[in-house]
Amino acid sequence: MCLNCINQFIIQTVYIVLSFVCGTYLFRSEHWD
Repeated sequence: MCLNCINQFIIQTVYIVLSFVCGTYLFRSEHWD
């Protein structure tokens, strides 16, 4: 088990989740007018 690979995977997952949450939030706030 290489810790670097796991770190990379965690960072990538967090980044994707954050992007998804931000995108959903922006989309909702735009369409809630």
